[in-house]
Amino acid sequence: MYKAGVIGCRGIGVQHATGITGSDKARLAAACDLDQNMLDEFSTRFPDEEVVQYQNHREMIEKEQLDIV
Repeated sequence: MYKAGVIGCRGIGVQHATGITGSDKARLAAACDLDQNMLDEFSTRFPDEEVVQYQNHREMIEKEQLDIV
């Protein structure tokens, strides 16, 4: 299973996350946005996922060892 992260928790980021969570080949592991409120809202949209939140995309990529961003 691929481990995926999303940078940007608005518009297209939500669409990408919806596609990821609908796939049986990937799981949504992390999300990044500069706005903590957007990160919190994003996490409530995907309550079945254990999404780790980041406000720095470099930190997310370094720590999460993602297959898809």
